[in-house]
Amino acid sequence: MTGEELDFILKKGEGYRIEFKERLNNSLAKEMCAFANGSGGKIFLGVKDNGEIRGCKLDNVLKSQIQNTASNCHPSIEAQIIEKSGTVIITIPESESKPVQCSDGFFLRQGPNSQKLNRDQIIAFLAKEGHIHWDEQIFSRFDFTVLYDPTLIFSFLKKTGIQTTLSHKDIFVNLGLIKQRDGRDWFTNAGFLFFGKLPELAPNFMEITCALYKGTDKVYILDRKDFNDDLISNIENTVQFVMRNTRMRAEIKGLLRKDIPEVPEVALRESIVNAVLHRDYSIQGARVMVEIYDDRIEISNPGGLPPSMTPEEFGRRSVIRNPNIANMLQRFGYIERMGTGIGRINELCDANGTARPAYDFEGFFSVVYSRVILDSISEKSSEKSSEKSSEKILELLSENENLTITELSDILGLSTRAVEKNLKKLQEENKLTRVGPARGGHWKILT
Repeated sequence: MTGEELDFILKKGEGYRIEFKERLNNSLAKEMCAFANGSGGKIFLGVKDNGEIRGCKLDNVLKSQIQNTASNCHPSIEAQIIEKSGTVIITIPESESKPVQCSDGFFLRQGPNSQKLNRDQIIAFLAKEGHIHWDEQIFSRFDFTVLYDPTLIFSFLKKTGIQTTLSHKDIFVNLGLIKQRDGRDWFTNAGFLFFGKLPELAPNFMEITCALYKGTDKVYILDRKDFNDDLISNIENTVQFVMRNTRMRAEIKGLLRKDIPEVPEVALRESIVNAVLHRDYSIQGARVMVEIYDDRIEISNPGGLPPSMTPEEFGRRSVIRNPNIANMLQRFGYIERMGTGIGRINELCDANGTARPAYDFEGFFSVVYSRVILDSISEKSSEKSSEKSSEKILELLSENENLTITELSDILGLSTRAVEKNLKKLQEENKLTRVGPARGGHWKILT
């Protein structure tokens, strides 16, 4: 490992294949076990969680402790140990005899954390022993030199704030997105999802289909978009499609107007990220779907709950179907902490005054946001809405009697004609009068 590679790893932080530890402690065995049960990884001793090197010297005592810990796992782990720039680097290969157990049990890497497996998870793991996750498999249409888009790696480095002189290939290697076969370098499926071009080479599995329907059934399509770019672009384009095709309601406090979406944008993005993260990419001919009806928004992805998760555990426990995709989404800042997404969505909906979404796990995984008929302040409003407009006008004029019709129109989001209509009504009800001329006069509230 070169100094540049080490600097890059320290800057990008912990992840699915990277663990920082300030000092050797009793948790080393479980970290080793988790990496061996996953796709392998590296443990950096003498490094703080923020990537700062605290310092660690490799002597015979430390080397013996590490080797004993690896040997005491069952089956034993063949760890490689080196010292580099004040840190001791322990490389753990993926085990060929999974599952690997340490004295504390069975562990598996979940994002940047090592999670202990319960009985059901161990059974599910045993059923898939030797299985390679879809996102770790080689995308073998062309090698990565033909497929990767340099602009996407530049965008990644900018978004993550990483400055490095490493070659693009070395960056991909350190992110775990390249595998070697027959002397050539190949993207994994995850690598192609995030940094690949020529999306027509990957039918369906990159695609997100968005549709806007008239009514509550799949009969009349008003708008449809198929997004088939890199995964990050697909997520953002999908969010924009939904925001563009849903309504806003206005909340007015004093002189300030705030537009509030039907579904909080952050919650919406979280749900779309979950869809691309947890979909079962091995299911052919299916894709992530985002469908907008008059009464609801449905976001669905192929694959229900992971085999080791029950409906009762949903929202309380995290099981990652695609760990490499999760690792990259976390580095891009789309995932903060594993297993907290559902709770965060609920909190955002509560704060927005939006109903919490419903979930369905049969075959496809679906999240459904209810749409309500929003109170709109317009000249076609109902009598109740008109009364609210009049009340708002009185409230605004009580704070500033010099407001003009145009200013009231801008604040309330009404047409000037609607404002004039409400002002006339208030005058007829002897709640308001005009003092002085149209220009230079002011309004006076009558009590």
